[in-house]
Amino acid sequence: MAASGHTLKSSTRNNFKYDKTTVKLLEGDGLQLPSVVICNRAFFSRRKLEAFNISSHLTQYLIALSGSSFLTREDFLKKREAQVFMEESHAELLRVMQTNGLTFVQLIESLSYRCEEVLLLCVVGAQRFNTTQCCAMFVPIPTLSGLCYTYFSSAANTQTAEGEYMGVTFYTNITEGDWPDVDPSILDVSQMVKMGIQVSLMSNLTHPALLVLGKGVILPPGVYTTASVSLTEVRDTGLKTRIDLSETSCVSLDKVSYLGDPEGFFTVEHNCDLGAARSCVHQFYNCTNYAMNMTHGNLPPCLLVNHLHLHWLLLRVLGINTRKETNEYVLGAKANVPDTHLALACIKKARVKCRRLCARQDFTYTTNHLPIPRRLYQHLREEFSLANGSEVAIISAFYSDLRYTEVKMWRKDLAELLSALGGYTGVFLGCSFVTFMELLVYIGLVTAVWVKDLRFWLRGEVHPTAKDTPDATDLGVVNFVGTDQR
Repeated sequence: MAASGHTLKSSTRNNFKYDKTTVKLLEGDGLQLPSVVICNRAFFSRRKLEAFNISSHLTQYLIALSGSSFLTREDFLKKREAQVFMEESHAELLRVMQTNGLTFVQLIESLSYRCEEVLLLCVVGAQRFNTTQCCAMFVPIPTLSGLCYTYFSSAANTQTAEGEYMGVTFYTNITEGDWPDVDPSILDVSQMVKMGIQVSLMSNLTHPALLVLGKGVILPPGVYTTASVSLTEVRDTGLKTRIDLSETSCVSLDKVSYLGDPEGFFTVEHNCDLGAARSCVHQFYNCTNYAMNMTHGNLPPCLLVNHLHLHWLLLRVLGINTRKETNEYVLGAKANVPDTHLALACIKKARVKCRRLCARQDFTYTTNHLPIPRRLYQHLREEFSLANGSEVAIISAFYSDLRYTEVKMWRKDLAELLSALGGYTGVFLGCSFVTFMELLVYIGLVTAVWVKDLRFWLRGEVHPTAKDTPDATDLGVVNFVGTDQR
């Protein structure tokens, strides 16, 4: 990505670091397009739940077991029937898994949308891909919003010209009325209002497990959604790497890849907290947690109380306090949870392996919704041969102008470095000069005394400072001699 022509915007100091923000105009290969994450914020498909004969209670249990701890009502956890609900629902979950011959991970994926059920058409730059080709570019990833599909962009996926037709565009299928029912006595309805197909834009260096809970836009059916993207590139190399001997080495962006090295992907600073929590989950729990423990899919599913504790542990890593009632329930429940101090010590140890990136890309965007004209919309339905109850939603993400913001960071700027070096140099040189002059004066005095003594000795004279032993006269004493005349 080449750029030139920049305008200095600001220079600030934060946490003993300096940063210089510059807006640059692109000249060269283009700006890298963001990665795209598509999730069903309702977790599951109603028709698939019915096909597996999943009861309403088990549906609530699966949502609570797959999502964050904030989905479960706090007042429900304090009720006596909460324990009965958990025990009966978990027993039903194990029966469903055994009846269908599925692991917990396989069951979650069977109840979720397949990529082919959501994506109708993809457009990346000037290239168009049908459903099969499009889904081949997406990776299924477990998150705290259930099963999501992620398209990781690469350096080859760039926008080279301004305009919405040079970005990425996705045509999605929205099945109306296919969201599961939510029991307001068990789940917190205020945490479930964001239902539907959600699209999130992010860097290809970020794992979406946590991001999808706080970043994304729901696609309304029959609506064309545009996302105007802005890119900020933070560079953590250059001046401070060359002059700061205590600075650790950084990881080049081309050496980080979820597809090439999934475990190493969790050790970079973007995903380090999540990676630390995952490693401790593997150490302390002999069960499968969908969002953080997918690699142990052959193990039985974790109990809900264990899942709540896992999310509590993750939030502690992030420095976030859970709700009071949830915290008391998790720490006071008679569950197979590790000692708090051991868990936090494990997290601290795991974070030592975190690696600093040489640069990172942060994407922000603003969205607009435009209803698709009725006649054009009907043509789209016919083009994709949609059945009744299925609707089309479109989202297009692009750079409205080919500019990006570059932030360079370091612990010391050049002026401060020279000032510090000058100060230290002055102190040491000053001290050395004074000491040297004192030494010369001392040597001069000693030499002068020695030369003077040598001169008198050579002449055979007595040094003026040397005194003979005084006699009586010198002391002023007179002896009188006479006779005693009495």
